Amino acid sequence: MKRIVIAALCMAAGGVGAAGLSINHLPLPSGSNLQSCLQRGGAAMQQVGLRRLNDTAAATWAENTTSDQLYTIYCVMETGTMVIAGAGPTAESVSGTVSAIMRNLRSGTSSGK
Repeated sequence: MKRIVIAALCMAAGGVGAAGLSINHLPLPSGSNLQSCLQRGGAAMQQVGLRRLNDTAAATWAENTTSDQLYTIYCVMETGTMVIAGAGPTAESVSGTVSAIMRNLRSGTSSGK
């Protein structure tokens, strides 16, 4: 599954001229469903100032409107995991934002409500 996530992000990131990736993961809170995962992920990305894009079947997407950066959160329900990924010119340029998104998700402030 991790290879699928990386491949999908690489394909999407090619359009923004990305060459660096930062990827991490968190367990889903107990009782989560796909819709709540997408809502929490989208809210967490908006809280760090990203502009939310359209959701896909199992992922929510956002972009940094001031630089070539693309972010996604994949909800892997089979394993109870949220995969948080960012793509940009370098891994260093997106790793701080990936960490900030993860902090929001861990703290429970991204309820999506």
